[in-house]
Amino acid sequence: MKKFFSTALVAAIAFSATMDAQVKKTWDFSLGVSDTDRANLTADATNWTTNGEDASAYWNDNKKLSGTIMANGEPLEFLLHLTVGTNGLKTSNNFKIGPAAYRMSRAGMRTYLPKLANGQTITVMARSANGTAENRGLIGNANMTYVSGPDGGICLGNQVAGSEGTYTLVWQVTTEGTDSVDCCIEIVGGGIDIQSIVIDNGDEETMTEDPNVAYVYSGDIDSDPLRQFVGLDDYCTVTNITIESLLDGSVSQDSIESFEVVVLAPSAFSDESSAYINARLNRVPILNFTPSAILGYTKVDPALTSFTVGEDYADADLFLDMEYSGDDDNEIAIFKEGILSDNMVYGYTLADGSDFADDDVYATAGEYSAIHIHGKKNVYMLIPFAVENILANDDYAITDNTLALISNAVKYLRTTKATVTTAMKPTVAYTYEDGVTTATLKSTLTGAKIFYTIDGTEPTTASTRYTEPIVFTSAATLKAFVVAPAYNNSDVLSEEVIIKTQLPTPRISIAQVEGSSTITLSTSAEAGIYYSFNGQTSYDRATLYAEPIVITEPGTITAFSYADGFLMSDVAEAYVQVGGIPAVKDTLAHYNAGTTDWFDNAILYGADGTVLDTPTENWAAKAAYYFGKSAWDYYSTEVDRIETVYAEDGTTPLKSQIEGQTDQDSTITYYKPDASAVRSIKSATDTKWVIKTQGQQLTGETNIAQLGYVKCEGASAARYHDEAIDLIGGPATTGCLTLGGKVSGNPFTASIQTVEKYAAPFDVVVYANQGNSDGATVNVEIQVSADGETWTAIGDVKFAYTQRHIKKTRVHYSEAGEVYVRLAQVGGSTKGQICDIYVISTDGVTGIDAITANDEKSAKSQCVIDLMGRRAGAMVSGQMYLKDGKIVLKK
Repeated sequence: MKKFFSTALVAAIAFSATMDAQVKKTWDFSLGVSDTDRANLTADATNWTTNGEDASAYWNDNKKLSGTIMANGEPLEFLLHLTVGTNGLKTSNNFKIGPAAYRMSRAGMRTYLPKLANGQTITVMARSANGTAENRGLIGNANMTYVSGPDGGICLGNQVAGSEGTYTLVWQVTTEGTDSVDCCIEIVGGGIDIQSIVIDNGDEETMTEDPNVAYVYSGDIDSDPLRQFVGLDDYCTVTNITIESLLDGSVSQDSIESFEVVVLAPSAFSDESSAYINARLNRVPILNFTPSAILGYTKVDPALTSFTVGEDYADADLFLDMEYSGDDDNEIAIFKEGILSDNMVYGYTLADGSDFADDDVYATAGEYSAIHIHGKKNVYMLIPFAVENILANDDYAITDNTLALISNAVKYLRTTKATVTTAMKPTVAYTYEDGVTTATLKSTLTGAKIFYTIDGTEPTTASTRYTEPIVFTSAATLKAFVVAPAYNNSDVLSEEVIIKTQLPTPRISIAQVEGSSTITLSTSAEAGIYYSFNGQTSYDRATLYAEPIVITEPGTITAFSYADGFLMSDVAEAYVQVGGIPAVKDTLAHYNAGTTDWFDNAILYGADGTVLDTPTENWAAKAAYYFGKSAWDYYSTEVDRIETVYAEDGTTPLKSQIEGQTDQDSTITYYKPDASAVRSIKSATDTKWVIKTQGQQLTGETNIAQLGYVKCEGASAARYHDEAIDLIGGPATTGCLTLGGKVSGNPFTASIQTVEKYAAPFDVVVYANQGNSDGATVNVEIQVSADGETWTAIGDVKFAYTQRHIKKTRVHYSEAGEVYVRLAQVGGSTKGQICDIYVISTDGVTGIDAITANDEKSAKSQCVIDLMGRRAGAMVSGQMYLKDGKIVLKK
């Protein structure tokens, strides 16, 4: 039992509890907006638009508003104490404020509630904003557990068969260790109209009438000193109820819970009443004066007339109007001096594990615990003193302090009255070992008890109480439920407990040849083998083995066996060398498209070197449109030359190939590049790279969901790595540079290049993905140049078939001399997305895709170039190329 109560408890027992007094608990949007809100919304045309001026008008946001929602510089009363997160928000029309609902319009949009405590409930009435939608709804964050409502929180449109139209969704706060956690409701699917949000029982109505009190007693009410002499009738409406009438059913046993406060007379306690009283704790506010053994107390009479209050808590509302005394001015006299010698104020002790053992005690009787409260809703309070001695020796023995203390207690208890809801079922977590399963049951409710069975029978409070994890060595049916103060018993959790045996560890076999190694995995079990090159040990993040794996760079493979109903095998691990691959010495340069270098510290330059822009708050949270969202023209209006267009054979002039021309040889007019079209991006923190473009649009994307693993099944547009081998050496960064659109007929001009030269041998490693759609083609080359003008391709960047899946490319360069390195888009569709570029020094020439400028492949590739003078890959239909000295149109 804790000695004295905490500061938080002091705040909680104020007549107007802190949250009730300062923060709303009910938002009834069906009541519409106030006159003040209406005036502010109408006056703020910058941030809000409206469809009218009458009572049916609504407003939409013009701007990406978040946090506390304002209009005309004032917080909206409509959303008072609610805040909006930035998640999911677009530039406008994120929510609608109207006469009957608050509409959250965007998937992912979040509305945050005031901070809440464990056990509090959130009830939302909502409906889909689209009558035919079948996928719209609300979810809570990790601090909230969904208690009741439509499956998955989905609110079917009112035109969908089986729809309820308006739905009631209920969550409960489930967190441990704090009474102040963030809670929010988030939109899934699309727009939802919210009619109301209520926390617990909502805002307390102003309490002007007297508390409605049940006085439970036994015997003669006219000789009951507590009832007759403490003045309850002066500030309460009191109903006298005998405990016998409750026990024999002549007064409904549950009817007692309709009162705001129950006062228990000492005469109400007996062996027969014990079950009834125990069952009502925290179901209705109770004020008790008797530390009865039937509630678990061992009463102690220290022969004192006063309670002692901790010095930090003398000003608590429970002790209003008290006269303090004693040497330390911290005692409140309950009985007058000189009338009694014993049976005055009581203390108590509790057995270990008692329901009250962890309660805060904020007044003592000598060295013993005395006044305490139990629970946070429908609070139970004990003020232990000898009420039978209120009149002693024909004298009024109690002080004014006693009368004030009882009055304060009743008024406080009234504020804790709350509807009793059903506790949530316990949760269960399993730990599996070979042939052994351990089940851990849990409830986050304060004071909760869990009772369980393992033989399939329904558990009761007479069943085994859960105190420690349950160990199973054979299959069984586990059933459990929660009993918690202020809650109805939970529904029964029913789980089939299985026993798992461990799968054998897979075997790793390696065959090496010069330049590659082949890895074969095998197991004796009927199970899948999963592997990765970045230490993944979860089957849904590793790759299912199907055939031998060929790698061309060294790495560490991890492998394990997995099958439903079995315990995963131990992990096998092996470092796989690759013959002839030169060792890595150092990273010479690393282009990292993350936030710091190329978003927060990016500097934009024009053709003449002037600074065009630096990071500003108008750059979106996830994308920097460096030079706007549109491409610009690469060509000037100055004619460079006029050429005849030939067929692929290079000798036959083509006719009528140019739009608007008929019956004449096709000629094409070429314009000179526009020098002023050049743009570049540099970083204030990464000075080894420069990004260049001459009309092609570029976008920096940050905070993207780059996932450092491979998804087993085919994945949609999330940034998974495409194959396990793409994770050799580690994952890509979380940012990317998107190579965007260009003006039709203009060349691709986007490139990322080093500002320093590097001496061979070195490797170039690239992580990239294509951002268009599955199967889209993006042609990006890795190039080198001795002078920064003439570039030679040394390899093509690999792109996955699946949109936004990350591929890794690694090529080796071993020519003598120092060269610049760059990536340049040369063809294909737009939206090549570059995450990382590494230039890594090595100690040899042999190895990964070794390429020299004189090999046959390189020589052939130089025969076809684009009109920018860059080597082309496969010619693309509709594009013109220079082939063997002549301009050719690829049909």
